[in-house]
Amino acid sequence: MARKCFFIDLDDMPKTDEDICLEVERYCGKNNLPFDFIKKTSPVIAKIKDNKYEITKKYENGRFLNRWILSCKAVN
Repeated sequence: MARKCFFIDLDDMPKTDEDICLEVERYCGKNNLPFDFIKKTSPVIAKIKDNKYEITKKYENGRFLNRWILSCKAVN
């Protein structure tokens, strides 16, 4: 069963769509997940492990931690 949404933690803010794609490649490589980009411009759309995800950058404010993340939301 596919996850409807997941997040990729980032060290720095991705400045371009290319940076977002590189982070997705790094995440998938580290977790041995097959992937392919369908659209490489915002919002980035990628097929990860046979599921399509819309990927956007977000800044998450937490009580003890503020960070940049990539939000990966399942799309049809």
